[in-house]
Amino acid sequence: MATSGFLTHIYAPLPRVKCSECGVKTVEIPWATKGSGFTLLFEAWAVQLAQEMTVLAASRELRISDDRLWRLLRRTVDRAMANQDLSRVRSVAIDETSWRKGHKYVTFVFDYDTKKLIFGVEGKGSDTLKKFAEHLESHGGQVQRIVEFCCDMSPAFIKGIGENFPKASITFDKFHVIKAANEALNKVRVRESKETPELKGTRWAFMKREGNLTDREKESLKKVSLSKKRLQTGKAYRLKTILQEILDAGSTLTLSDARGQLKGWCRWALTCRIPEMKEVAMMIKRHMDGILRWFHSRMTNGLLEGYNSVLRAGRGMARGFRTSVNVILKSLLTAGKLDFGFPQNVWNQL
Repeated sequence: MATSGFLTHIYAPLPRVKCSECGVKTVEIPWATKGSGFTLLFEAWAVQLAQEMTVLAASRELRISDDRLWRLLRRTVDRAMANQDLSRVRSVAIDETSWRKGHKYVTFVFDYDTKKLIFGVEGKGSDTLKKFAEHLESHGGQVQRIVEFCCDMSPAFIKGIGENFPKASITFDKFHVIKAANEALNKVRVRESKETPELKGTRWAFMKREGNLTDREKESLKKVSLSKKRLQTGKAYRLKTILQEILDAGSTLTLSDARGQLKGWCRWALTCRIPEMKEVAMMIKRHMDGILRWFHSRMTNGLLEGYNSVLRAGRGMARGFRTSVNVILKSLLTAGKLDFGFPQNVWNQL
């Protein structure tokens, strides 16, 4: 602590009492957690700093080693997670993200209704869903009560949900569908740009929505569309744009109309003689029901995409500690909205 600008250390041994049943015990004090070595006020300050800056910078501010701070944070988060109540969880969004080169992934699960991160685990296989189911059951939740999942079209996720959450319907994130169409479009553009100089430097223009294009980008796309070479890139761009309009229609389309339009789009893509767009059409046909589920659930992984910057910051703040445990820990600190149980005033708790 600091007194009048001077660092002050106060040393006081805790009294020990003797009980006929329990033996000799050290008296528990209200301003510190047993075995912590820090006061509750200090722990609360440490957690707040670690949420806002790197652990290394926070440790310097707190004048303790970063390794000791990581232990404090892990103990605090573990305590908050142990008291986690998941009894009201009904709809979840799940996604994997890479945290290190070499196919190192962690899977995050968000409660879709409360918009908070409730679980994180290393890997991205179907076993991650089994681990989440176990975590859910051990914190008051029930797998039978989970009725909606939102995820990408990962076979591992589909398998894991089917094996562990029998009553859950799956909504495939529509942004992943558009992403697949954009990737296919770019492959077509790259292939044709070798013989068509007009296509060079137009990647981001083709990725944008028409309403977001600058005048220069509109002119570039106009040149491509009016080209006498009958470029497949122009046709692929129209396919992507119409697919986006179908999936963005929202309440203006009924489920039946959306199914008809999506089937019509698939027929067009399968006969367009563009192999890259054919692959997208086959993917959509395989996952048609899950993609159309959006018109009922209105669930997207936009929630996770919105937290991506937060989670990326969490991964960045875990640099120097090459373990998935610290990556998950930092992400829970920043996006978990955890209740750490710190009193507002440990000196006056009335």
